Amino acid sequence: MKTLSELEYFKKDIENPIISNISFDACLDDIPLNKIIIQNILSSNNYTVGNIQLDILPYKLKCIEVISDNIIKNYFIDTDNIIISVIYYKKDNNGIIIEYIWKRKNLGHRISFYLLMSYYLTKYKFVDTGKFVSTNIFNLNEYIIRYGIDKKITLISNIGKEIDINDTEYFWNNIEQFYTYSVRIYNKNDNRK
Repeated sequence: MKTLSELEYFKKDIENPIISNISFDACLDDIPLNKIIIQNILSSNNYTVGNIQLDILPYKLKCIEVISDNIIKNYFIDTDNIIISVIYYKKDNNGIIIEYIWKRKNLGHRISFYLLMSYYLTKYKFVDTGKFVSTNIFNLNEYIIRYGIDKKITLISNIGKEIDINDTEYFWNNIEQFYTYSVRIYNKNDNRK
């Protein structure tokens, strides 16, 4: 159980990565802290709100968007006013590069995948999972490679080289370096340069 002092400290800086030895991910997984995060964002009056419908959910998600230091922070909220997913990104050449991603533990990687495919790829030319290293990103990359077969998928090496996922000579011969790649998914119907 959280003490009042931890909650009060948390209210002061909702995005401090370590709060009384609690990671931001753990705070989002904790329902009372999750609700405090959303209350603090909404009390700041520094956000925009949109609604999105994903095929995998029977209800619309509310998307709270906050822009800070050129990073766009999207908080996806369910009908119980609980954050179920968070995606931070930067815009780059008509696409986006993920800086941070989180989803509720009880939701599989499908929620992040569908947000990328059904929300972000309708707005941008590509989505790049970025260099942020976490279990969420690694598992999402695997999910994208497995289920994103109707999209153009490339990998971006740690030196910035873009490699088609089907380039067996380059990529699959260097499989031990997989964790150093980000995955880029293109919107095939987007003709922006």
